[in-house]
Amino acid sequence: MPMTSAAINMGFFGAITAGPLVGGAIAAAHAWRWYFGGLAGVALIVLLAAALSLPDQPPLHPDKPFDLHAVVLALAATVLPFYASGILQQVGFSSFVFTVPLGIGLLCFIALIMTEYHKPNALSPVKPMWHSWPVLGTLIALMGGGLFVSLLDLGLRYSMRVEHLQPVAAGIAFWPCFPASSSAPRCSASSLARDGCRYSSLPAC
Repeated sequence: MPMTSAAINMGFFGAITAGPLVGGAIAAAHAWRWYFGGLAGVALIVLLAAALSLPDQPPLHPDKPFDLHAVVLALAATVLPFYASGILQQVGFSSFVFTVPLGIGLLCFIALIMTEYHKPNALSPVKPMWHSWPVLGTLIALMGGGLFVSLLDLGLRYSMRVEHLQPVAAGIAFWPCFPASSSAPRCSASSLARDGCRYSSLPAC
């Protein structure tokens, strides 16, 4: 379990911290279209590898009914906030085009959590997860990730607009973030494997 957590953290934060380095090179070469094409190619390779390697397992609970209510709420809670975030820079915080989808999406998310918590055959196991450690860890990860991405974006904007650095130079200026974000999950995983749950809150800090 600690190694799984380390791999997930490296995937999230490692990708974020590698963004300035990769993005600077792409911006300097004006090759952003090729970048998205490369991502599509990687996705196809992963899909093919999963189809060939993952075992075909029967559903765990085939007798459970299809929870259309939860699927609709989950879809709205996922799509609407992402849409609002995508258009925020163009319309601003005060625009109804931003606030209405965001508000509806958040309400759908709250409704999803509340209804799934009280359902006897819930699609999402909210009640077993609804105790202190998962909730606390999720909140800390959300706040930490949001703050880190915001600071990284502000730093890049300052480097290019105030210090007038080129994209490659601005990306290189943030290179220590990548090795730090890659080594921290491994260290926390080693600590968890050695000391158990005594320090389980440390990696989140």
